[in-house]
Amino acid sequence: MKRTLKSIPYMILLIAASGYLGMFFRKIYHKGSSLIDISFDNLYFILYSLLAIALVFITASLVVVLVRPFWLALISYALSGITMFAIWGKPWILSGISCLIYFGVLALFDKSVNDKLHERIDFSVHPISESKSTLILLILILFCACFYFGIVEEVKIEGFKIPAFITNITVKSAESMMGEEVKPEEKEMVVAEIRDKVESQIGDAIAKYKRWIPLGLAWIILSIMEILIVVLFWIPVLVLQLIFYVLHRFHITSYMTETKEVKRLILS
Repeated sequence: MKRTLKSIPYMILLIAASGYLGMFFRKIYHKGSSLIDISFDNLYFILYSLLAIALVFITASLVVVLVRPFWLALISYALSGITMFAIWGKPWILSGISCLIYFGVLALFDKSVNDKLHERIDFSVHPISESKSTLILLILILFCACFYFGIVEEVKIEGFKIPAFITNITVKSAESMMGEEVKPEEKEMVVAEIRDKVESQIGDAIAKYKRWIPLGLAWIILSIMEILIVVLFWIPVLVLQLIFYVLHRFHITSYMTETKEVKRLILS
């Protein structure tokens, strides 16, 4: 009973991290195509999204290692999924299905890590690092699914729009070619005409492919996020290792030595 009570803070941390992730999923859905605009706001948003993913990984790893028995960890995963669902909100079908899958992947992550930990002689974070790919990939897929369905809903309401950064690049290149002798009023008129022509021409050219454009944009976002995960995700693993060290130094956790009998087949 005492160990169960000590497990509650780690369960709460995972539930809170899942709620934080659900908040980002809701924002991604409502951002729609504006997420791919080149701006510092979107860069910060993606970095904070990576932070949300890292927090889920770290808190889930703490639950996997420290919360036992397994049924207690399952309660933590279920409450995490429910919290994500409640904060994420609409679209209810997408969030509901995603949270059920999230619960299942957390349980699989738990089993995978503990199976590898039981095969080791000494405790290490390496089994956690080796098993993280399934959990991280699921979260990235949910991230891109929110982005995709957000664009689809945006197109239904407002119609298809050319991503702003494509138009801006073309207009700026044309604007740089204008001489200084062009008056500001004339320059604004020319820029507006160029913008209209670019949007209409590109819109006509890709109109027949517009059904596939949200999928392509989601794939681009997924690729970018995967690259950032590969480059930056050594940091959460290092943080997790530091957390386990601090917990042990302050005697919150301790190492338990187990003796096991090994059955071998020999000649009698």
